[in-house]
Amino acid sequence: RQGQGGGGDGGSTASDSPSTGEDVYLTISTSASTSGLYTFYASIPDAVATVYPHIHITAMEGSGANSSNQAVSDGSAQIGAASSLANYNNYHGLDIFTEADPTIRTFINCQPSPVVMAVSVESGITNYSELDGQRICPGSTGSSTTTIFQSLADGLGIEPDWRPASGPDSLDAFSDRQNVGIGKSCSGNYDSLIVQMNASHPTDILSMTDEELNILIDAFPMMSEWVIPAGSYDFVDHDVTT
Repeated sequence: RQGQGGGGDGGSTASDSPSTGEDVYLTISTSASTSGLYTFYASIPDAVATVYPHIHITAMEGSGANSSNQAVSDGSAQIGAASSLANYNNYHGLDIFTEADPTIRTFINCQPSPVVMAVSVESGITNYSELDGQRICPGSTGSSTTTIFQSLADGLGIEPDWRPASGPDSLDAFSDRQNVGIGKSCSGNYDSLIVQMNASHPTDILSMTDEELNILIDAFPMMSEWVIPAGSYDFVDHDVTT
């Protein structure tokens, strides 16, 4: 049914049939497998099947909120991992979405997803202005995370050497010291990719100033301030404002 399960022309949904109804087949576009959210999205098919055995959901790995929004809009999935930014942009036809899709819907709000920049301690980088000229992965190619950090850099008047890449590729580059940091939309206050970064070499997470927060909130009014408490990661001993 158009507009349900994340939007798009998805056919029947769970609400169309009782638990003993005819078989229904759906696809969910998940986050990337390197994300801490992947397990959640990949578990949805089995969880739904335990209650509605006639509803068959196939998990299809995506690369992030933008790709999942596109999958829902083009009909290759009926449900998708998403962020408030990607949903907003898809609905209004902004950023990478060349056409507005007014059928897209936020189906379930799961949790806050703090957008952070994690950097190597040995780089000496302690604030966002110091990213100027540095080799940085702002997020996956075409992702909303990449858009956010590129907009922040524009607002600060700095020019990092952006190296967008998938989660595994960005992690390999960080481990090999080919980049000094990775931008990430996190699965709550704790994200597995950042833990893997620190396992490679000591990692810190940058905190935003009021000026930096205002740049982003002005550009993306659907976003808001978030604080990750000190100790959420055992290697980050300060609050992270983002």
